[in-house]
Amino acid sequence: MQRAELHVAIRKKTGKGVARSLRHEGRIPGVVYGGQDPPQPIDMDGRELWQMLHAGGGEHLLVNLHFGVEKDQGTLTLLKDLQHNPLHGKVEHVDFQRISVDRPILTTVSIRITGTSAGEREGGVLEHVLRELNIECLPLEIPDAIEVDISPLGIGQSIHVRDIAVPERVRVLSNPEAVVVLIVSPTRVTAAEVTKEVVEGEGAEAPAESAEQPSE
Repeated sequence: MQRAELHVAIRKKTGKGVARSLRHEGRIPGVVYGGQDPPQPIDMDGRELWQMLHAGGGEHLLVNLHFGVEKDQGTLTLLKDLQHNPLHGKVEHVDFQRISVDRPILTTVSIRITGTSAGEREGGVLEHVLRELNIECLPLEIPDAIEVDISPLGIGQSIHVRDIAVPERVRVLSNPEAVVVLIVSPTRVTAAEVTKEVVEGEGAEAPAESAEQPSE
């Protein structure tokens, strides 16, 4: 996994009012925790954070935090959480976890589907059920994504977690029996839609039938 660089500042004051003022100035509050040091409130430029997130890696990213002090080599962290505003979706707070390059960590990695299945070419429908894997590995060996080739799949066939090939020193923690992707028959989809239409149709006619019943 690629490593991003981000400049941050130590945040000496905390609280909702302080966080609101920072956002108004275009800065995003956050915290870095883990390791031997206590949690440290920080803040960062919102534009630099946006550029980092959209340069690749998304929300699962190794980030070298620079505090701007003399001889700062950076603090290696894992971006653990982004809190978004529920109304406009902008990032409002960021959590970073300090990590060591020689200690395995628990994280998640995206599943990237490749190819077009034989079943789809026959009219089947692709269902992508599981989109991330829980894994354990050294920080610098985290894959950017786990690719799953669906080309051989026919209608009615599926790929489970146990079927996925991962790099040698990556350990998968997700349930091996979990379905990642499957190709369903188009008749199954059609039957479900027909059943829904029939049920909704019967429900719509029920009041009219009830109105015709004679009163006792």
